[in-house]
Amino acid sequence: MSVDYVNRIITLNIECYKYVADKARIAGSLIFEDVELFSETCNINELHDHTFTGHVNYLKQTNETTVCLYLVVGAISITSRKIYIK
Repeated sequence: MSVDYVNRIITLNIECYKYVADKARIAGSLIFEDVELFSETCNINELHDHTFTGHVNYLKQTNETTVCLYLVVGAISITSRKIYIK
């Protein structure tokens, strides 16, 4: 996760399965621009330990501007005016 406080941009680099039955992950980024709120409750050591094996249990867009990532230990919530998938 990269946080640019000056320009209010957060970038999350992820690898995920496009479909549940897929055997290989695809790489991508979630880019949040004009971030208004950013909240995280997680153990940084746990986040690092699960980097390669998978840490995000569930990702949910709760409304047009807010995305919540439910982690193995903790959660991240980001509210922004623009969300891009790359």
